[in-house]
Amino acid sequence: MRAFRHYLRLILWIAMIAGGCREPPPGPDVVAEIGDQEMHFADFQGYLESNAGEPEGDLVDRVSSALLDGFLEECLISRWAVDEGLVLASADRRAGVDAVMAELAAPEVSSRAITVYYDEHRDSLSRPERVHLQQLLLGDRVVAEEVRAEWNAGIPFLELVALYSQEGLVLGADEGDLARGELPLIFADAIFDLQLGEVSEVFAADYGFHLFRVTDRLPAGVPALDQVEEVVRRELKRLEVTNGLRMLVVKAGRRYNVRVFERNLPFEYTGEY
Repeated sequence: MRAFRHYLRLILWIAMIAGGCREPPPGPDVVAEIGDQEMHFADFQGYLESNAGEPEGDLVDRVSSALLDGFLEECLISRWAVDEGLVLASADRRAGVDAVMAELAAPEVSSRAITVYYDEHRDSLSRPERVHLQQLLLGDRVVAEEVRAEWNAGIPFLELVALYSQEGLVLGADEGDLARGELPLIFADAIFDLQLGEVSEVFAADYGFHLFRVTDRLPAGVPALDQVEEVVRRELKRLEVTNGLRMLVVKAGRRYNVRVFERNLPFEYTGEY
């Protein structure tokens, strides 16, 4: 009996020690921990406003979970930036992410890499038919008809803009190359029906009277490499940064233990953490 009592006291003592070593529960506003840092719901709400544009309550659980994962990944990257000396500990989360992205950005992209990407992505680089468009916007129909006649008579676009802008009657812009889908529906068909160099009729809209002139037509198809070289270069740099961030999130997740406190979330969490 004495041995049994001694054994019972030992079990109770171990239970008391274990209970005393338990970590205190997080505060009700703590949604996650990254290492020894607490992530608060208010911070997550700020992230939602910046990235989703609507309150968390208006999102389904799956989307809310994905956004929480994005928030945690941004926190991981920012924590990494601080510990690696890229930003001060007082810097905000976005500054840490920007510093890491600057580190990951390739200083230059080789001509060979651009050529390889162009050859492998020709279909995605294909463009629809486009027109190079000039536009004048006037506030008075009578003046718009006068300008249309002068434009058709050969008065240069910039001269018309300069002349009528002095009277506050016109806004003019070279709109560049535009596909049909990039134009307002009310104008698209009429603009694409214009002959090269032809000035459109006057189009009335709620905010004024439009005139259009097509100065060039570009057929549908894959543009030459020199026409999209800068676009490809930017895309390759973007991919370099995106892939680097993905790898860094994995490394940071191993360095800092991430814990999500689902009981403090107003949605059912189904994310990666």
